[in-house]
Parts: sequence; structure tokens; C-alpha cells
Amino acid sequence: MGSLLVPRQRLNAAVEELAPKYGVTIHRSPSLDPDIPGTALRLTADGDIGFFDMECLEKALATRFGVNRRFIQVRLDRYGLTRQEAVMR
Repeated sequence: MGSLLVPRQRLNAAVEELAPKYGVTIHRSPSLDPDIPGTALRLTADGDIGFFDMECLEKALATRFGVNRRFIQVRLDRYGLTRQEAVMR
């Protein structure tokens, strides 16, 4: 159900657009999923207030998709853009 509200390709496109505005770095690597060719994205917010930068990005994505921030956190984790232990909740 989550992938219907926030599809992977649309979330990736939104992340590509918004991450630089919030100081979140996008790391690209070859995709390991045969169903998703191209590159895989991983997000990091390494600055002094990295957790705040990531929170702001999550809020912007939530607004764009019309869902709450927690929903976006789960989608980012499920799609492999963030690591559960790396993101402060």
C-alpha cells in the first residue's frame, strides 16, 4: 500500500530535487535490484545538525506526497535510501 501512495521512482525524483536544498548528500551506486535498473541512492546528512537537515527533507517530502513524516521515513528505509540506525527518530 505504501508504494501506491509514494512510488519508488517518484520518491527518487523528489529526493533528487529536494535533497540539495536541505543539505542532504545523495550517494549513487549501481542498483542491486534486478527489477530496478540504473543507480541506487543513499542519503546522508553529515553536517553538525545533520539530523535536523534530514528531518526538514522528510517534512518537505511528506508535504509533497500528502502523507506524514513517519510514512516518508518508512518509505525511505524500505527503498534503501536511508539506514534505520543512521536516522535519529
